[in-house]
Amino acid sequence: MSFSGKYTIQFKGLKNGQHPYEFELNEKFFAFFANTEVDKGNLLAKVLMFKKTGLLELDMTIQGTVNVLCDRCLEKFDLPLNYQGCLFVKFSESETESEDPDVIFLHPEAHQIDLSGYLYESIILSLPYRKVHPEGKKAQITCNPEMIQKLKKIVVTGKKETDPRWDKLKELKEDKNEH
Repeated sequence: MSFSGKYTIQFKGLKNGQHPYEFELNEKFFAFFANTEVDKGNLLAKVLMFKKTGLLELDMTIQGTVNVLCDRCLEKFDLPLNYQGCLFVKFSESETESEDPDVIFLHPEAHQIDLSGYLYESIILSLPYRKVHPEGKKAQITCNPEMIQKLKKIVVTGKKETDPRWDKLKELKEDKNEH
């Protein structure tokens, strides 16, 4: 079975109604997608397909952890991930593209759907904008202590020094506004 075959649902010949599926998303899954910020993970995707006449509705839940780089200390850590979404598959003779990312079109003679790309995109889009180690007890930072010390050395304090030439110009401006 090929890579994408592991994440394919054969729907032709199934009766209308509910059909459950489960897919393991691990290191082999992420290795298929090059140049990504996630290269490891341990996730389970549960798909409940509702087959209807002329339509497939796929309710998806993806839960587990992905191994990502901490934006603060640059060390890898396991980030919990929880995704829920719904994909609608409609059938059309023409090559129709949907503006809705949760709706795709297949040819009426299609007999299967490959979910690997959709699962991958759902995971990547579920990642938070800022990925940092979770806080420990009493809101303690759990990042690499060496990196935190280095960051503290280069962090600029709250004091803002100004150029004295600008201060003189500001005084002139303030005097002008008062008159």
